[in-house]
Amino acid sequence: MCSSQGNHTLNESFGIHLPASGSSQAGLEEPVDLGVLRRLTDAHCHPSDDREYSGPSFLKSLGLGKVCAMSTGLDNQHLVEEMHNADPQRVIPFFGIHPWFVHTLSLSDTLPSKEDHYSQLFPTYDSLPSALPLLPPVTLLSDYLSSLSDALDSNPAAKVGEVGLDKSFHIPLSDKTLPRLNTPINHQVTALERIAEIAVRKQRNMSVHSVRSSGETVAWLDRMKKGNFAEEWSKVNICLHSFGGSPESISKVQKDHHNVYFSFAEIVSGRSPKYHDLIRAVADDRILVESDGPERYLDKWIWKSFLGIRDAKGWTTEQCIDQLERNWENFCLTPEPPAPKLSKKERRANKSDSRGGVE
Repeated sequence: MCSSQGNHTLNESFGIHLPASGSSQAGLEEPVDLGVLRRLTDAHCHPSDDREYSGPSFLKSLGLGKVCAMSTGLDNQHLVEEMHNADPQRVIPFFGIHPWFVHTLSLSDTLPSKEDHYSQLFPTYDSLPSALPLLPPVTLLSDYLSSLSDALDSNPAAKVGEVGLDKSFHIPLSDKTLPRLNTPINHQVTALERIAEIAVRKQRNMSVHSVRSSGETVAWLDRMKKGNFAEEWSKVNICLHSFGGSPESISKVQKDHHNVYFSFAEIVSGRSPKYHDLIRAVADDRILVESDGPERYLDKWIWKSFLGIRDAKGWTTEQCIDQLERNWENFCLTPEPPAPKLSKKERRANKSDSRGGVE
């Protein structure tokens, strides 16, 4: 999290209220099966984003097999590192800056004043003089990228996340009388592209946030596929976490991008009436499961997500866990490039060869 948030958690800082500790999760269709949990990898979660975070000791009572622990900025990256160091076999660390915090990053070559930075970022926001004292300090994007690069170099197991795009988010201001303030999507895209370049150069997989920005996210994927890092990009896997697009956009993305996976959290995507349609749109070998939860709800929320995927796909419990295990293993591998498209003549020749040359 950015420094201006102090000891606030990601959820509390932005008005996301978790159930009281110890309360039960409504709608658990079946009792949690610890045997299944031990075989699952939570592809996207935030164990430390909770006032009740107890430190790495929580791992001793966690039912889940493995967790992909996300950082949301430099302020909580050390907590993710501590988790990984406490149990490197179970905790996969992800280092990144959440799109909710990229307004703190300046694209300038030299560090601007706080007033200059936010004046350039929000040129039409008339209430800036009143909002300025409430906004966090500024960091150069280049300085953040340097810190991220160093962190990845020091931890070969680390991947990149949480990063991404979000057009629905409003920057929190303690003065509720002020008009809403949104980070321009072009600024978010620039930050994402620069971070992705580091991930590509270092061949680290990414966990990407995309809320009400599916068009911009798809355009970013297309640019990366065709850009200067195209060959390196094809060797990095991308997980679009709780993707907010349509079933049609999911179908198009996985057709055009062999290295993109999708993960779903019931607590997030389950609010959509198209939740099961989204899951069914994902190819069986491209789906991952996530909780998107803090420490105290990882087991319960991942179980609900598992049931949602199982039921939408029409799988048995064993089929679902087997498929999710294979998908996670493949996500960790270098993706296989798609087979080249053959012309009609080449397809006829191959068909003839398979028949021993008899037409």
